[in-house]
Amino acid sequence: MKRSLFIPFALIWLSTALFAQTSTEVSLRYIKRDDLVRIVIQSDDDFIRNANTITSTTSIKVEFPSVFELKRPTDFIFETSKKDRLLTITVKDTSDVRAYKLVSPARIVIEVKTRPQDAAQTEGQKPLQDKPQTDAQKPPVPMTSHPPQETPETPDKVMPFRTVVLDPGHGGYDYGIFGNDLKEKDISLTIAKDLGSALQKKGLKVFLTRKVDQSIPLHERIGFSNSKNPDVFLSIHATPSDRFAVTKATADETGSDAAVKLYRLSSRQNRHLDKSKAVAQNIAAAVKGEFKTATAARELPLPLLMSLDAPAVLIEYPLTAERTYDQKDRDRIINAIIKGLFVNE
Repeated sequence: MKRSLFIPFALIWLSTALFAQTSTEVSLRYIKRDDLVRIVIQSDDDFIRNANTITSTTSIKVEFPSVFELKRPTDFIFETSKKDRLLTITVKDTSDVRAYKLVSPARIVIEVKTRPQDAAQTEGQKPLQDKPQTDAQKPPVPMTSHPPQETPETPDKVMPFRTVVLDPGHGGYDYGIFGNDLKEKDISLTIAKDLGSALQKKGLKVFLTRKVDQSIPLHERIGFSNSKNPDVFLSIHATPSDRFAVTKATADETGSDAAVKLYRLSSRQNRHLDKSKAVAQNIAAAVKGEFKTATAARELPLPLLMSLDAPAVLIEYPLTAERTYDQKDRDRIINAIIKGLFVNE
């Protein structure tokens, strides 16, 4: 009799325990600029830390430690599928896919470099003729809702600087982009140190958010930077794209997620947007002139930039297999940045 009563109770307990297990929420968002799509997958720290990511030019597979619920935007440009612990993102017309993990908040960042549609459609095909087209034969230029922003030919004037905060991206176990024995965290730190020394020789007061190979949470970088009351803030990062990019914060809050809104409560950057734009344009023009290559000028709602109570700019150098960033390359970057800061000298 006791045994017959125990079995139903055991079944009830087991079913209750199973239903009590809740799936971890995983949020997915993206930003597309020119030929680069940046996908951000965010969840609990342990969930992201124990996830495994496998990338190729056709798919991205993320295996999480347990079942999960996916929250994704309705306008996400890639196809996704979810099965048990596995998230699959199918990509197409790509030339490079890279993934890395970041902290504070914990997230997986996947950068997808896409190929132009005309190149993807004609790959492997030989042109039928080399005869020049007349104006009537030339196809119309396609219109896009988000045309790429090119750097201006004539830089704007900027104000003089006295105090500068430099922010070398990543650090510690957060490598950033890496490959071929090159790590973004190391190159960015070296550039920031050398840039700081060059600026000090010009009589400026310079602060670095990190001076050694260590991981600094985002809120600590923001708090430290604002405490120094800088005249300008420069964050140094790398990009898997083959061209430089200079980014300023945007005033448009459309599509901002909860994390961005959290850091934007004080709207600190809003009163500096014009100066941030001027600094970004001047640096982008100087980099373009130094390296004789196209330089992307972007506006993104990055929490780091939005939280700075000073003109703030993110500078990204291309980290590809063709670039080793020896002393000569680093000096060219530093000289271009200084030229952009002090364009009127």
